[in-house]
Amino acid sequence: MDEEEKKEEQAITITYETLFDILRMEKRREDLQELQKTFFQDVVHYLKQKKEILIKKEHESGIDRVDEVKKLTIQYENIQKILKEIYERRERKILLMALNKSRTRMNMLNVDVLLPQEYEFYEQLIRLLDAYRGDVAEKVIKGFLPKQQIAAVMGSLHHTEHREQRSEILQSSDNQKNEGKSDKESPVQVKFLQETEEFVGPELEVYGPFDANSIAVLPAKLASTFISTGIAEEVK
Repeated sequence: MDEEEKKEEQAITITYETLFDILRMEKRREDLQELQKTFFQDVVHYLKQKKEILIKKEHESGIDRVDEVKKLTIQYENIQKILKEIYERRERKILLMALNKSRTRMNMLNVDVLLPQEYEFYEQLIRLLDAYRGDVAEKVIKGFLPKQQIAAVMGSLHHTEHREQRSEILQSSDNQKNEGKSDKESPVQVKFLQETEEFVGPELEVYGPFDANSIAVLPAKLASTFISTGIAEEVK
C-alpha cells in the first residue's frame, strides 16, 4: 500500500456523528486532538451538500415533505452549533498554548496537531503577546510609560478627528469656515520625557522617533495629548 492509499484509508468522512465525536473528545481532553489538515475544507463541502439536500427537499411535493424539511433544518442548525463549539474549544486551547509559549519560550504541547489556519493564529498570538510583554511589562517595571499607550492615544486622536470632520460636513458652510479657523492653533514646542517611537499624526504626517529629552514642535492638539499623558512637557 503506497502513501496515497494510506492517507485515503486514514481520512475521516465528515458526518453528523463524526463531528459530534470530535466535539466530545475536545471536551474530554485538555490538549488539542489531531484532525485532518483538510478539516475545514471537508466541513465546508459537507455543509454545502446538506444545504443542497435541504433546498431540494423544500421544492419537492408530498405529505411528508414538511416534516422532512423541518427535520433537515434542525439537523443543519445543530451541525452549525457543533462546529461553533468545536471552534471555540480549540480556540481556547490555542490561546493557552500561545500564552505558555510566550511565557516559557517552550512548546508545552504538540503544535503539529494544529490545522494550517490554527497554526497561523497561534504564531500571531505569540508575536502579539511577546510585543505586549516587552512594550508594557518590561517598560513599567523600569519606570517608563508603555509604548502601547502612545498607540492608544493616536487611535483615539484619529477617532476624534474623524468625528469632527463628519460633524463639519453636516454643518452649514459658514460654520465650517469658522470652525476651520479655530482649529488652526499655533504649533507647540515640547520636550519628550521618554524614548518615543515613530508615530503618525492626524494628517498622516510622520513624527519621530524621539529620544528622551528631545525637543520637537508638534501641532497643538497632538502636543496637548502627549503632555496630558505625561509623555512630554511643554517648553515655555
